[in-house]
Amino acid sequence: SEQNPLSALERTENEDLDLIITDQRMPELTGHELFKRVRESKPELPIVIVSAYLSNANIRSLIEEGINGVYIKPLNVFALLKQAEDLISQSKVGELGAHQRTLSDQETKDHTDRLPFPFRAFPCVHQKSEAFARRLFELRNFKSTLVLIGDSGTPFNQICKDLSIFDTGQTEHFEYIQASKVSSDSLFGRLKNAQINNIQRLTFVIRDLEDITDAARDLIVSLIKGEPPYDILPGGARAIFCTNRDVDSLYDDGLIDDRMYVLMGAGELRVPNLRSIPDDIPALACQLVSEIAANLGYAEVPKLGAGSSKLLKSWSWAGNLEELKQTLERVIRENPCDALTPEMFQGKNKKSEVAVKEADFIEMLNAQKKQILMGIKRISNHRQDNVDAILSGRFETTDESRKTA
Repeated sequence: SEQNPLSALERTENEDLDLIITDQRMPELTGHELFKRVRESKPELPIVIVSAYLSNANIRSLIEEGINGVYIKPLNVFALLKQAEDLISQSKVGELGAHQRTLSDQETKDHTDRLPFPFRAFPCVHQKSEAFARRLFELRNFKSTLVLIGDSGTPFNQICKDLSIFDTGQTEHFEYIQASKVSSDSLFGRLKNAQINNIQRLTFVIRDLEDITDAARDLIVSLIKGEPPYDILPGGARAIFCTNRDVDSLYDDGLIDDRMYVLMGAGELRVPNLRSIPDDIPALACQLVSEIAANLGYAEVPKLGAGSSKLLKSWSWAGNLEELKQTLERVIRENPCDALTPEMFQGKNKKSEVAVKEADFIEMLNAQKKQILMGIKRISNHRQDNVDAILSGRFETTDESRKTA
């Protein structure tokens, strides 16, 4: 810790540091000026600026210049600690720029530096993934529930980790729990632990809603509404539901009741699947290759050639990030070498390609089914006898119903 920025600059030049966290308004040097001075001698040293006086334009400018994080006061200390941990980890394994790639800069560059907040779930090269990241940031202060809807293999955990380090202006903690594990003891115990640690608000990330019980539904509703005994935190509790199905589908199948339907309907956000953001795939692949190589104990990280990049972008990836990870791990294990060529990927199981096409077709049919059922309900004025008549071909249309149709 230093009280004077010039002293801090001198220590930076003479010592090996892991990270700098600096205020913006200081005597002698501003945080921005300190950042530029440090970058001249130690370009890879991660730097975070904290301030109460930065505009959105200032923040964007700092991000574009290469600052690693900007936090606005009042400070979310937990978010800052998590970001510091991530930056130090990335720096030590060389993810802040040490690995050379054979892909073009446009393909491999992490475009999250365009965002005025940290985000790691997607590289945000494609406009859809960038739009998703920005929308998630806008919803960071949701009051009661947020529903994340994504296909199988969606990186829900990483998305929630990104959300957990967004600056919300209060001390906060995220707890991850499966719907089948929800109990009064599990919920209250985590709330009590948060209270002991002076956490203002607790966010529960709930997975596998298909396995939820009636009792668990009642508990979650009481939790979100802040009913006793779950009313012990000043900021209360809220929930993020991660699911492969939309809220209407869950309700129609009886998996959620009227009360949960109303609560969950407050905010839905669909996560883009890989085939809708192909420009993100090369950068994601490079990130995964680096992680897989480290886990396997490889001294060198295999390079991903441009031909392989083009091939990976052309596949459908019904299993999303999980399928991409499994494919890369298989290829790396089977081909320990310096570079991953398209030929190594061509051995991808033909059966999986068929499964991808079947999954696409089923997804299309389900989307059409939903549209048709919505139309039938509107034509029938939501009367079940009319719905039955329409489905059996006995429904007599009128001018009004044809207009509705």
